[in-house]
Amino acid sequence: MCVPIYLSEISVTAVRGSITLFYYFFYGVGFAVGPLVGGGFATVTKGWRYMAAIGSFMSLVQFIFFFFVPESPRWLISKGR
Repeated sequence: MCVPIYLSEISVTAVRGSITLFYYFFYGVGFAVGPLVGGGFATVTKGWRYMAAIGSFMSLVQFIFFFFVPESPRWLISKGR
């Protein structure tokens, strides 16, 4: 669970709690919506392919954004930058 720690390191103190709260809120929403979406595709012929495509697309988006995310301030300080 390094994402909430990273979010708290790069966010402004005034909104740090809200940003962390939104992370956990949407984490829970994903757990609630995921089975509903999966249930919707359960009746579709070869619906597992659509579910796999959705997961693959989201992984691709995360991989692309990985190159644009700045380093953590704590990591930069530890490396003397």
